[in-house]
Amino acid sequence: GALHDMGLDYQGNVEVRHPLDVLHDDIGVEEIKKHVKRDLSGVRVGCYYGCLYSRPYGTPEEWRFPTKMEDLFSGLGVEIVDFPLRTRCCGGSLTSSVEDVGQRLVYVLLQEAKRVGADVLVTLCALCQFNLEAYQRAAGKRFGEDVRMPVLYFTQLLGLLMGIPEEKLGLHRLLVAPPAALLGA
Repeated sequence: GALHDMGLDYQGNVEVRHPLDVLHDDIGVEEIKKHVKRDLSGVRVGCYYGCLYSRPYGTPEEWRFPTKMEDLFSGLGVEIVDFPLRTRCCGGSLTSSVEDVGQRLVYVLLQEAKRVGADVLVTLCALCQFNLEAYQRAAGKRFGEDVRMPVLYFTQLLGLLMGIPEEKLGLHRLLVAPPAALLGA
């Protein structure tokens, strides 16, 4: 492999895990719930996984229809909307190289989030968050529809629930401001 070609070798057996898996599987919703300080009722959240989170490991059910974010946030009192496109590609690598295809993928996801009544999308992929934020204006313009939607990284929503100040969570850096009901901790 690549390491061998460079004269390097790796003998470890580190298991790479996503922070969502650690929070959901190891810590658990009930333990996290003990640290919740805010009620975010009235904010409807769509959970968006993107196309890479559950591949290539896991069972087909897990990668076709993951639910860990929904389980976590609904267990913490957040209103979750059914977002059927939760594992569709956001076009992360295409928006800057094949603009029309990338923008169409962004548009389809944001349009669907609006259709199902989400006030905010929450994702667990930093590239998805960037892509869905940075290209939504261009996608909306291209397809003639306002699809502006706040997109938070899942730990930002978790931090809000725990009462962490907005600035520490980087919410002031979002390109589309979150709904007022999320702010003002």
